[in-house]
Amino acid sequence: MANKLIPEPQGTYALELLTNLGSAADSFVLAGAQALKFLLPKARATRDFDFVLDVVALREASVPIATILEKLGYAAIPGAQNFQFQKTIPDSIEIMRIEFMAPSEYKRKNDFRVDIQENVHAHACDGGKIVLAESELRELSGRLPNGQNATIAVRVTLPHSLVLLKCLAIDDRYRNLRGPEHAEHDRSEARTHVEDIVAVLTAQTNLPRRKPLLSYYIQLVEESQRSAITRFSGENDAYNRLTFFPVVPTDVPLWEGCQAK
Repeated sequence: MANKLIPEPQGTYALELLTNLGSAADSFVLAGAQALKFLLPKARATRDFDFVLDVVALREASVPIATILEKLGYAAIPGAQNFQFQKTIPDSIEIMRIEFMAPSEYKRKNDFRVDIQENVHAHACDGGKIVLAESELRELSGRLPNGQNATIAVRVTLPHSLVLLKCLAIDDRYRNLRGPEHAEHDRSEARTHVEDIVAVLTAQTNLPRRKPLLSYYIQLVEESQRSAITRFSGENDAYNRLTFFPVVPTDVPLWEGCQAK
């Protein structure tokens, strides 16, 4: 029973995590690059697992997430304030890295964190509520680390809600909240998000019927470009020389680029 969606060895340990979460797994929505593997015939490689969490359900749940993570060998990544965890995969140089996000409506008053349970937080995520509502159950099967066959339903974000998340992530990178010294990294991350958006839209066989909704998302991307260029133009030359913009050609609308493919 081979897992054909998430490559090994991460696939085995994703299955292990979700199986041990039990009923709480339904409150974890897979997003980010791992979700692309359920949407695209060939998605880019990644070791990271991003989950958008159902805050209300998990606060009321009797499943202790921190205890489960500790039992499975995960530890909080230093400086991540209990919203990123990782573990080394046994007999391997590979790692499992997981990050928790949650709708920004639940974040602390003066902090980016969302309290989920004791010793478990999430990074506030704009658009998180949409992701929770616009997701579907997909089957993940394979073998657990002990060799036992297992199949579990994992909740995965739908294509249009993943595109929305990517648009908002691009806007975050354009704002360059981390400062000029992170501009090069932000530019690289923004380009990756744009490539993911193009890949998702290209793979949608029913694209014409969703054009009004997706056109709005693409408009958001293009407006983010223009506002970012305007926001930073005229500021210090050292920053401008980093050539942070554009990520995609500004004279070719992204929507047309997707149609051309």
